[in-house]
Formats: sequence, structure tokens, C-alpha cells
Amino acid sequence: MMPILWLAWIGLGWIDARDCVLVRGEFVHAADLAPHVAGFAELDPDLALFRTPSAGVRRWLPAAELAGILRKYGAGAFPEEPLCVIAGTRRLAREELITAMRQAWPDLESLTLEIVDWNNYPVPEGKLEFSPNGLTASAWTDPDQVVLWRGRVVAGDHRSVPVWARVRMSVVRTCLVAGRRIEASRILEAGDLRLEDKRISPLAGPCLTNADEVAGRRPRRAVSAGQPLTTALFGPRREIEAKAAVKAVVERNGVRLELPVIAESPGRVGELIWVRRVSGGSRFRGRVAGPDKVLVEVTKNATAQDLVRDAGAGSVLAGREEEGNATALRH
Repeated sequence: MMPILWLAWIGLGWIDARDCVLVRGEFVHAADLAPHVAGFAELDPDLALFRTPSAGVRRWLPAAELAGILRKYGAGAFPEEPLCVIAGTRRLAREELITAMRQAWPDLESLTLEIVDWNNYPVPEGKLEFSPNGLTASAWTDPDQVVLWRGRVVAGDHRSVPVWARVRMSVVRTCLVAGRRIEASRILEAGDLRLEDKRISPLAGPCLTNADEVAGRRPRRAVSAGQPLTTALFGPRREIEAKAAVKAVVERNGVRLELPVIAESPGRVGELIWVRRVSGGSRFRGRVAGPDKVLVEVTKNATAQDLVRDAGAGSVLAGREEEGNATALRH
């Protein structure tokens, strides 16, 4: 309700501040009322009398209520007229906006901000706050694009009033960039990349700087020539990528058999993926056990049994070592 009441006051001019005592702060002090009611001049000027009204709300103090406050603190000179109190307001300045926005990213020294427009209505006294969550932008936003950033002013009574600004923002980072357009389905190679200083959105995440970190991986979306590569372009790294040459490991009766296969789908540790023999034939499923390694359970996988038999190692799994197209290593 607070923002609605505040905006209604702004739009309709319900309150004329000239009729009230303007108070800047969380509490109304004796010093605020002394120029208007003589009795308050007898009190400690720093004495907090009551909390300042919420922004957009004026509080009328009847003469009897003022007299009661004075009587409570042992002062005289009771008033005969009522008094109105209202919280002071201000307009946001560009410098204040930039300071608050930089505080949202205190670690980004290279952050560049250009404020194109912002709300020009009065706001209450309080702390101006912006959070990255208030940005209508994403990791893919062009650094030259104007975006809306919503923030708030938190008043002394902990209520807040919404504010907004339209900004351009960027940071400069040393990044790997694409040397040419790369489709989302294409595996990156070291030759596709080069290192440059680039302007990017602060939401893009850390830049990738080591070609080995992305070589053999696929971006989530197509990458334009010259586009920087950031962590947002890639999901968590997979131990095995599709079409990669890996080893299928079969263990039974204390015998370990390793067979060269091709991964038909990507996977991380613990996930099941499809693989097939290098020489072709049926495909079968195995569980990713680490980089370039898939575990296969023969007893639960008839296709894998066929694979082992075709490799000439069936007797090895039965406990006898025989020559074959695969190498069996006894533990």
C-alpha cells in the first residue's frame, strides 16, 4: 500500500508541505517544533518526541495533544492551535544514482555507467538502493543497449518507495573471443579462439581466458564472430562430450575389460549415456565414471554382452584369459 499512497500524493497533490512542519529524519525532535510552539524551546533540542509520519502522510497534532507532550516533559507555554507534521522529500540526483548503482557491484572497478533517464518525482529521505535483480537485462544484453533498472528508497521507518532509471552499463574484461561464427551444435577448437579486451554486460559472468577450458565443448547458443566467451555461454562442464572417443569398462569376476567406444551423447559423472563400438554395430548404455570413462554392467545389459562376445573376450569375463580384440587387465 505504501508505494500506491505515495504515488497518489505525488500525482494529485493532496498535501501542501507549506502547511506543515517539514521533518527530515526518522524521528520528530523538540528542535523541529520549537519554532512553531514556544514550549518545545524549553526542552532538549535533541529529544525525540515521536516517529516521523510515513512518506506522503501528514500528521495533525491537536493543541491538546501538543500540550500533553509538553506536560509529559515538564514544559509550559501550551499552544492554542494544532500543528501539522510531514516528512521532508527530495529529488534524486544523477550522482546519487551512480553511487548507489556502483554499490550493487562493489568489485567491478571497470564498471561504466551512463544514466539516460530516471524518475523525477519527489522521494522521501532515506537510503537509495539498487540490486542486480532489478535489471531488465540478461547475460546476453548488448553493453550499448539501454536497460531499465528498478531500485528503491528505504525510509527511516523501513518502508520503501520504488524508483527507476534507464542506463547503459558495461565492464571491460580480457576474454577469449570467437574468431568466426560458431553454431551451437559445433564443438569448439582452440583455433576458433583468440584473446582480447572486450566490453561486456556485467551480468555476463566471468570471461573465459584459457582455451583449454572450452576446447571440445559446445556453447549453449550460436556465437558471433568477435563475441566474448563467458561462463554464461556454457553449462557445467561434462566429463564426456558427444562423439568423443572413450573407454567402456566392464568388470566381472575380478576381471576388468576395457573397450574403445564412441560416445553418442554427452554426460557428467553418474549419468547414463549411449556409446557404440568404434567399428560400428549396436549401441549400449553405460554410466559416466570420469573423463573418457564409462562403466558397463554386463549382467544387466544384453547388448554389452554381445559387445564383449564380439570382441572375443567372453571367456575372459568367465574367468579365463584368452586372446581377443580387447585387452583384459586382471586386478
